[in-house]
Amino acid sequence: MSPTAVTLQFGKLPSKTQPENKQIPFIQWLITGDAKSPEFQKVIQIANSAKAKYPNLVDVCITQKTPFEFAEWRNDMRNTYAEIVTATFPSCIIQANSNKLYRVPEFLKFAEVTYEIPNIESKQFEQIGHEALQVLLKDRKVAVISLEIHIDKLSAGVLTFELYRETCPISVERFLQYIEGYPPESVEQVSYEGAQCVNKVQNGWIQFAIPNYTPKSFDPDENYIIKHSTRGIISLVNQGPNTNASTFMITLKPMKYFDKKYMAIGRLVDGEHTLSLIEKVSTSYEKPDLNIQIGKIQVLQN
Repeated sequence: MSPTAVTLQFGKLPSKTQPENKQIPFIQWLITGDAKSPEFQKVIQIANSAKAKYPNLVDVCITQKTPFEFAEWRNDMRNTYAEIVTATFPSCIIQANSNKLYRVPEFLKFAEVTYEIPNIESKQFEQIGHEALQVLLKDRKVAVISLEIHIDKLSAGVLTFELYRETCPISVERFLQYIEGYPPESVEQVSYEGAQCVNKVQNGWIQFAIPNYTPKSFDPDENYIIKHSTRGIISLVNQGPNTNASTFMITLKPMKYFDKKYMAIGRLVDGEHTLSLIEKVSTSYEKPDLNIQIGKIQVLQN
């Protein structure tokens, strides 16, 4: 365990009444969170207000992540800080001088008493969070798609992916065609709407295919730059080298064995809860016991 973990403690709230000549300590706030979260966006605004009011006493470092990236990062942080649990830090992790953790209510109270910045209640933070996630993804120059998932004909939520069009432009373009209808300008188009989970390997991956569809041609393996290094990687399924078509899979854990065998094209952005619901469906000989199907599909950014 690192020295930081040994000295880590939860931040203490200041008393509600302090002398007029109170001394404000210098604090560097390291704040990492889910860009989409209204709670995180409120913390950002409070922290920046404190820095504007006390520029020589407050330093703020903000890191915004996609919802899935934040969940993965928070899990990694647990290896160092046992105090970090999802229920306690659902949307952001606030560190003071790298050795104290503040929960959001504690941070808001600290800011109110020490910096005299009142708590802000506003429905606008939901819209701010939505826009912050859009800006984050736009800056990455990725395509963004959403897949609505139905389990046993009931909605299980939405999986949102970023597709790395600059890294593998040909493969991402073909994947987007299957979102919008393939082949283009054909009266007999097929798409991922209605695609079914045909294979689910526990603690491995899930595979989707378009029912009763046999592609007339295959696409080459463009490159193997993107690695299957984490949960939530979306990758093309093949039957050997240069046989990519419409079938794809989503990893449930790092699958380094897939590197240089299957071509990854993107990563989950949002929808960890939905992915977990799919993962919980029981299987018989690696076939899901319940019907798992893609419903509405959308290109959110191209």
